[in-house]
Amino acid sequence: MKFKFKIFLVFLLAFAIILSATGCDNSKVYTADGTENSNTTSSPSSTTSMPSTTTTTSTPSAPSTSSTPSTPYHPPHPPFSPYYEDFNTDKDNTFYKKAPKDNLKILIWRDLRSSEKLLIEQYQKLTGVKVTPIVVPKVDYPKTLVTMVVNKNDPDIVMLDSSCFPSIVTRALQPIPKYTFRIGSNCWNEELMDNYKINGLYFGVAEPKSWACEESNYVTYYSPEVVKKYSSGNKTPYELYKEGNWNWETQAEIILNAKSDAKIGLSVQSPDIFMHSAGQDFVSYSSKQSQYTNLIENITSDSLIVGAWTQAVNLKRDGCLTDLDIEGFKQGNVVLMSAVASGLNNESGWFESNFGKTLEAVPVAGPKGSTAYTPSNPIVWGVAKRAKNLEGAAFFLRYFLDNDFFDFSSTFHNNQFEAIYNILTQKDAKKSVMCGWGVYDYINFIEPQYKYLSNKILSGNVSDFIKNEVNKTVSQSITRINKVLKKIK
Repeated sequence: MKFKFKIFLVFLLAFAIILSATGCDNSKVYTADGTENSNTTSSPSSTTSMPSTTTTTSTPSAPSTSSTPSTPYHPPHPPFSPYYEDFNTDKDNTFYKKAPKDNLKILIWRDLRSSEKLLIEQYQKLTGVKVTPIVVPKVDYPKTLVTMVVNKNDPDIVMLDSSCFPSIVTRALQPIPKYTFRIGSNCWNEELMDNYKINGLYFGVAEPKSWACEESNYVTYYSPEVVKKYSSGNKTPYELYKEGNWNWETQAEIILNAKSDAKIGLSVQSPDIFMHSAGQDFVSYSSKQSQYTNLIENITSDSLIVGAWTQAVNLKRDGCLTDLDIEGFKQGNVVLMSAVASGLNNESGWFESNFGKTLEAVPVAGPKGSTAYTPSNPIVWGVAKRAKNLEGAAFFLRYFLDNDFFDFSSTFHNNQFEAIYNILTQKDAKKSVMCGWGVYDYINFIEPQYKYLSNKILSGNVSDFIKNEVNKTVSQSITRINKVLKKIK
């Protein structure tokens, strides 16, 4: 009898230990993976190192990059709870019934599309949650977000892409709470999310094939009727692609033939797509090691990255290459146009419906005899540094980024556009994420300079300019960034 009583006492003690470990002890502070941060003893309000809230200027100086974006987090659901699995796509898709009722603010850098407005309206009706979008121009986004954080007016949900990674992460975001967002559920596109992962912590979520995450993959647009005039064999770029014969060489043939007809052969949103289509960049980022590597420190004149930029230089010199010119493309004065995939979407406003139906697209051409990569600037959605409604953000994003809650196919101008989008977003697609963009602009993120970099490269000696001017800025940024990333926990 005594032995049984001892067993009961041991069981009771073990239960008490488990209960205390998973309970809601508000004196403890947790990191984003749900574990206790033993180095933190201060109150929640003192765990973030931010400039004084007495700052009233609309253009604040950048917060110190030495501050880490960790925020107190009390995991509401242990990983062994069945509740943790309710985001999985094999469930009945009524997870939103459990959404908290607190209202949400979203900071977004473009106008909402019709389908996105519909998703918000549906979510509000289903949950009773008021969702308020705050739209600011992309160029002002980092400055606006940091200003809101400095003034303790954080939005709940924010956008993040490679142009502002890691600048706004280290200044204005907190890690994605693992349990709150059910990280590991099959709804999330963790392969895409890995691009913005630091020391095992995600700073944004994405879902597969979502417009709101994948619209910044690059494609090349054209009118089949126009392009056939300048292509040997009267083949379209997509026909050449399906034959395995769409590359810089066959693209250049179309471009040069168009020049003889007083047309601009190629319009590009950014000339760095040549570099990325060859799988090259100024830097690389390892999410496993959470550090950047300079790829141009020992660059040579015969390297692939120099060859890629030289392609652009030669076309520019011959009058065959211009900046993004949507109007010229619509008028038939531009034959090929390489830009983000937003134009595939009939809600984006790029092309009128009747014109969009006549167009085709193709993945961006790469070097002949080598793997072609899709230049990509993937988008994820995270939470601001002092955002409180993390559970609400998780439920909303799980709903908002899911293509199953609206008529996804109806958002394409035509079936060929949808086929191209599916090629770009398939799991094994070869992509070159634009890491160098965010690194180059890290120090001066309020007044980014990367957008001016391409024209500077095109106007000088490619190899010398990259090795000297670009390398200098990249080296300075990487040294500072890698020190900051080590501190993020």
